[in-house]
Amino acid sequence: MTTDIHRPTARVLDVLELLSRTPAGLFLSEIARMLDVPKSTLSPIMHTLESRQFIMADPASGRFHIGLSTFFAGAAYQGEQPALDYIRSRMQYITDVCGETCHLGILSEGQVLYVAKVQSPHPVSLRSLVGRLLPAYCTGIGKSLLIHYTSDELHALYPDGLERHTPATITSFAVLEKELQDAVREGFTYEHGEYTEGIECVAVPLFASSQENPVAALSISVPAYRFNENVEADIKRLLLSEQSSIEYHMRIAKITDKAQLLGQAIGV
Repeated sequence: MTTDIHRPTARVLDVLELLSRTPAGLFLSEIARMLDVPKSTLSPIMHTLESRQFIMADPASGRFHIGLSTFFAGAAYQGEQPALDYIRSRMQYITDVCGETCHLGILSEGQVLYVAKVQSPHPVSLRSLVGRLLPAYCTGIGKSLLIHYTSDELHALYPDGLERHTPATITSFAVLEKELQDAVREGFTYEHGEYTEGIECVAVPLFASSQENPVAALSISVPAYRFNENVEADIKRLLLSEQSSIEYHMRIAKITDKAQLLGQAIGV
């Protein structure tokens, strides 16, 4: 820490940063331990932040959470950012946390168009390109974009059937429809090596409003040898948290159509 930093102010910001990274909330004793600050020093800071609604205490559990004043300050900042810039910043956060490749895609005539990505720092990871088109029905991110498509709409989108790309590719409309129905209930879509062998993918749709179909979708791709139940659970928690944040920002930025995201991606 540099000598020109005001320690009491730094402690206030440390509390806010810590709670912003902990959606489940923290007890006062946990905050004091994690920040290495005596409870007697921390208590008046917490009391002041709570009185100004920058944090709040759950009356049932006693855990502290981010409060409305912090939320409104964050919303004002988000509203000043172009939607795609904000989404890219959250994608970078996702990759920083989980270490895996993150993609943002939109639907283009039955295919996924990748409009943004953050590459995994691992030497072994999915290599992909922004601007690439892949069949939506055999990618995790593509299935999120198809999540509310009916049987008739799927057949119209793929009149020549579902082409096989790997031994795991779904080629049955009935199987695809069942997966999408399950995804509506669960909230996630998956790829298990269906377009790229050895790659596992978990994705979520991004809705800008109560529209029937998502504007875009967000995914995390992991080499199969690094994927397990614990990794999957961590990825799901991360995607759910960022899904709500991104959807809120899209509403603030009045993003209602995939063309708006595409326009920002290509600078028009």
